[in-house]
Amino acid sequence: MSEIVRRQDVASAIEQVIVSGDLSKLNAEQRVTYVRQVCESLGLNAATQPFQYIVLNGKLTLYATRSASEQLRKIHGVTIFPLERTLMQDAGLYQVVARGRDNTGREDESSGVVNISGLKGENLANAMLKCETKAKRRLTLSICGLGFLDETEVADIPGARAVESVPAPQALRALQSHAQAATIEVPSTPAATANAAVQSPGRGGSAAHAGAPALPAGEEKAKTLDPQPDEYTYLVIQEVEYATSRGANPQEFMRITAANGDKYCCWDSGLFARLEECQGMEVKAIVQFPPPSLVERGAKPKILQVVGAREAAQKEESDESIPF
Repeated sequence: MSEIVRRQDVASAIEQVIVSGDLSKLNAEQRVTYVRQVCESLGLNAATQPFQYIVLNGKLTLYATRSASEQLRKIHGVTIFPLERTLMQDAGLYQVVARGRDNTGREDESSGVVNISGLKGENLANAMLKCETKAKRRLTLSICGLGFLDETEVADIPGARAVESVPAPQALRALQSHAQAATIEVPSTPAATANAAVQSPGRGGSAAHAGAPALPAGEEKAKTLDPQPDEYTYLVIQEVEYATSRGANPQEFMRITAANGDKYCCWDSGLFARLEECQGMEVKAIVQFPPPSLVERGAKPKILQVVGAREAAQKEESDESIPF
């Protein structure tokens, strides 16, 4: 009977959320249930974190991540036509208009606009790329009939505040207790196999040093976890690189190089796109560190979840260092 009452309470709470649009009325368990129901209704894989939380106008709500838009585009067969780009030099703005059609023949268009006033070089290029991404994702959400904000819009909304999806230490411990330590594998490219010191560039990144040889059988999993599991790790992602493990069941994984030279790895394919997108940004992540015995063999810390990301602090340059 108590189970029936509990389910009725959850259903009642979710009903209130649908009416008010405020997820803060739910507890952590109810929020997970709600997000899963949203994902199931849209055909999205909840494990890839298609939604994150944001406080907007005093209400806790959801915004769509890159994972959501990419999956929706595939599910609905969204085709994006050539983009229309406009540089408004006098206003200091750059606009991109995206038009598309889904598999039912429905057509729609959306635009993205960014401020490029005072930007030069790589910063200008990144702003223009962000504008294109914003236009395409807004088109995808619109043509699929969804009113969610896209993550490219969140940072530009005054007063909006992103909320960590795993704030409780208990949830963090549960996540790490089910995680496996990383294994270090030989690079997947023939050139790197012949010369284990250097690997050819992988998809999404430039060349990086290869890892140590694979660990012997029976020693692939770490037996201990990070001694301080409640702490987050902050790193600036400099480059990412895809590779494939060897063995009977090859698996694609990602190598991550931080700006300070530290090396990490990730085996969760649902995080690959997110990590690739965060190049050049400071990332707050949940990281599992291998025990010293495996570190000596070349094991790298394993990124389990990206909690948040922001632009990395830029060093001030003197006038002499600015190219003309």
